[in-house]
Amino acid sequence: MGHTISTLLRAVAVATPPALAALMAPFPAGAGAPVAIVEDIGAAGAKVGFMDYLERGRTIALGTDGRLVLGYFKSCLRETISGGTVTVGEDRSTAAGGTIKRERVECDGGQMKLTEAQAGKSGVVVMRTGPGGGVSGYAAPSPDVRIYSTRPIITLSRPGGQISIVRLDRPAPDIVIGTTGRFVDLADATKGLAIGGVYRVRAGEKSVVFSVDAFAVDGAGAKAGPALSRFIRL
Repeated sequence: MGHTISTLLRAVAVATPPALAALMAPFPAGAGAPVAIVEDIGAAGAKVGFMDYLERGRTIALGTDGRLVLGYFKSCLRETISGGTVTVGEDRSTAAGGTIKRERVECDGGQMKLTEAQAGKSGVVVMRTGPGGGVSGYAAPSPDVRIYSTRPIITLSRPGGQISIVRLDRPAPDIVIGTTGRFVDLADATKGLAIGGVYRVRAGEKSVVFSVDAFAVDGAGAKAGPALSRFIRL
């Protein structure tokens, strides 16, 4: 009973720099795990793009007029950096010769670690039944990730293929999205997900159970909220 909304969504294909190609697969044991994600970039020759993962110690030259917006997974800090040379830290950046404006945003701190661990589960979702068997007889699942917007942005371990979003806590049409890119942004969807809803997103053998916070932002386009607040990794 899948309901395709591909025409309502923006499926974005982004060329990946060779140095970041390894991040398209589950993070290997012992490798430096990404600590931040690029939410916006405006700097010639910076060699990073929207939704690129960054590891601790990465340096990015912005020049005198460049601008970079980073979201840190662990600290839930969103940084707007103007000019200088940026060095990525564990939970915040430094910028030699530049300025940094920080704000704390709603995010599921540590969700990168949770979705990493889930990569080895082959898409199996463990359901737990709550008191009364959940809403209308549906099982009440235990979410791995919480987002704070009704319009998630979903990154893929491999570009292309089909993504499905299934509501788990009550009946609702499935959402099926086709993409050739390495992430899908639902910011421009005509209708967002349900506030308070619990969903499973799946791409191939990978799946994540997530919930939409009861106080999530419900807006389209720029009003969908920061990428860090609505980020899900498959």
